[in-house]
Amino acid sequence: MPPLRPALTAAVAFVVAFAGAYLALWAQRPAENGAPARPAPAATPAPGSYADAVARAAPSVVNLYIARRRDASPPPTTAPTTPRPREGSTAAAVAVDAAGLLLTSHHVIDGAETIEALLTDGRSVRVTVIGSDPETDLAVLRSEGWTPPPIPVGRASTLRVGDVVLAIGNPFGVGQTVTHGIVSATGRNHLGISRFENFIQTDAAINPGNSGGPLVNAAGEMVGLNTAIYSETGGSHGIGFAVPVELAMGIVRQITTTGRVGRGWLGITGQDLTPGLSATYGLRREQGV
Repeated sequence: MPPLRPALTAAVAFVVAFAGAYLALWAQRPAENGAPARPAPAATPAPGSYADAVARAAPSVVNLYIARRRDASPPPTTAPTTPRPREGSTAAAVAVDAAGLLLTSHHVIDGAETIEALLTDGRSVRVTVIGSDPETDLAVLRSEGWTPPPIPVGRASTLRVGDVVLAIGNPFGVGQTVTHGIVSATGRNHLGISRFENFIQTDAAINPGNSGGPLVNAAGEMVGLNTAIYSETGGSHGIGFAVPVELAMGIVRQITTTGRVGRGWLGITGQDLTPGLSATYGLRREQGV
């Protein structure tokens, strides 16, 4: 076939461009009922496996076995529930640096006499408590001896409702387990779990023993620390809560640098204004603080 002449080439380009513009306008034409037609969303198929994410995050997670005083009565990990003294319990922790620092929940180590960590390769090491913060239900431990690799850290602030997340822990002491779900909500508070609440809510199965394990995104990065579930039976009902990773890592930095968590204090507390309070105080507004 002979090559196209320049003039003919320009004509062909014009026809192609005109056809493309026409098709784009046609796709946005009003529907038959008069409503504007919305472009079809691009299909993004879900991956057939999250094994790569698990392989990236799971080696950083250890199973904890806690020997507890008989008189210890740790705060509940479910709500509502009745706290009961326990002589021993299981939980999880996650390595957050290469120097042996482990992050877990305060309530799982509260009242502990000894804490043992079982690594993914089967080895067992003793861990000691560096410090904890009951106000956020977080604790920092240090392993004595070999430590797992630190987990990749993501950002909870970019999470969206519907994002896929994985929970890694030691439910009921059966061993390291991975469950799968989505972000159900963010910014959950007023739950009565801890003083400072800004939880990620997820429907990934979280059960007793998952406390202190990471909540990771589909890239295998930690975005939160699993801390509590809402359950009337003690089992997972699809309502679990995790502390955002930014808050958790801030607590780690304070504990490792100063040995304690310091916070500003104004000497006042706030309360949402309700219609009842507005009527009681004769206010003209029913919204505010």
